[in-house]
Amino acid sequence: MNYDSINNNTNDNPQVYSKPSTKGNYRKTTQLFSTTLDNYSINIPNDFLYDGASIPRVFWAITGGSFYSLYDTPACVHDYLYRDNSGPNKDVTRKEADVIFKRLLQRNGVSRFKSKLFYLSVRVFGAFSWKKKRVDWDV
Repeated sequence: MNYDSINNNTNDNPQVYSKPSTKGNYRKTTQLFSTTLDNYSINIPNDFLYDGASIPRVFWAITGGSFYSLYDTPACVHDYLYRDNSGPNKDVTRKEADVIFKRLLQRNGVSRFKSKLFYLSVRVFGAFSWKKKRVDWDV
């Protein structure tokens, strides 16, 4: 599948609804979230816990923080794809998940430069989280 050709039409840009979790610095989805990218469906269940874009606090002044609205939905989808070890997205590769993250950032209006920076960051630092994919993840 070619994840680089995601439609950038902002009229078709669903957003995750979430609230702060009582467990650490996480958010929890408050309803089912669904989106389609190149005929590839992603369905995130209600009550899914995610930690937003893992941005070091020192960069928050530049980026807007981990749960900044432009990053929230792409980060939730990325976290879900990294953790879905038994559902319909279990065969998504790490690179595919990272490209989907980048393209969702762009669809949300994040600049190409900043999207590429986020993409390179998850390519370099996401390996540790990806290795946990086959282990049950519970917060």
